[in-house]
Amino acid sequence: MSYKAASFLDKYDKIIFDLDGVITSEQRYWDAAALTLYQLFTEPFDVNYAVNNVSIIRTIILYRDKLVKLLKNLGVNSNWDLTYVIYAFSTILDTFDTVSIYEEINRLNLPALQLYDYIKENSVIGGRDGEAYKYLVSVYQEWYLGDELFKKTYNTPMSAEGKSGLAYSEVPLLDSDKTKLVLETLSKYKTIGIASGRVFDEAFLPLDKWKMFDFFDKEHIATYTDILSAEEETGVFPLTKPHYFLFTRGAVGNKVSYSDVLERNFDKEILKSTLAVGDAGADLFSAQQSGLDFAAVLTGVDGKKSREFFEKNNATYIIDNIFDLIEEE
Repeated sequence: MSYKAASFLDKYDKIIFDLDGVITSEQRYWDAAALTLYQLFTEPFDVNYAVNNVSIIRTIILYRDKLVKLLKNLGVNSNWDLTYVIYAFSTILDTFDTVSIYEEINRLNLPALQLYDYIKENSVIGGRDGEAYKYLVSVYQEWYLGDELFKKTYNTPMSAEGKSGLAYSEVPLLDSDKTKLVLETLSKYKTIGIASGRVFDEAFLPLDKWKMFDFFDKEHIATYTDILSAEEETGVFPLTKPHYFLFTRGAVGNKVSYSDVLERNFDKEILKSTLAVGDAGADLFSAQQSGLDFAAVLTGVDGKKSREFFEKNNATYIIDNIFDLIEEE
């Protein structure tokens, strides 16, 4: 049995994928968020207990994943930002009770960018450009990467050692063979790229391990590493989704400068023949602001329940999962 790109993709020569909730699973990232918050909430902190009780800790800290779903629906796309918001509200409310934190965030019902502004004005830890945020990210990276890879990557002291690294237990969102078939098939007919909130190394690590990285065109890979570089170079902040930067960067390619991406100084015809694929509201809004058609996959945190959201917000296509991007010849 042989496959080709699905017929509704005929008008596109390029497809740019978000990763988490689309190709890669976010489960280990949510585990890392829960463990980071547990460490920050707990004194004294027992790293061995945390390593051996991830599921229990996540159930409590992320309120049975209700906090994840709520924040994703508000447009909080990065798991660093998700961790930051929850920790910030613990300082605002002066409680580590995540049920109370959930209820307050739900009551405010602020879109992500307004939520960040609210935190900056009301929390002692300040904004996402502050030292507290940098420390939180560092702790998060310790949990995700583990002792060995964290030290190799960052060359800085760890807050606590004994972390084995959640990155090594990542699995594809769909069956590995199915995912590889989709990417291999599409790469024969289209240029495929990435627009991910992961830093480059964290996007590369699982895709390389699963032998999928080489299907992507290296010129069209945009990650959080690009966001950090672009923010520093241009002074524009923040550039995380739902900002248009990441999907636009993936679409036009890395030969276009960061400033030209932000100023939209490139051939706009590129956008008409590029499709963005994502699972969350932040992806949809980022793609729409970029001027890209958007295919929503129902494999994000809300699963098939997200269909109504994507219909209401005018996603160009809604598909069950990335396997719907190919069809039998």
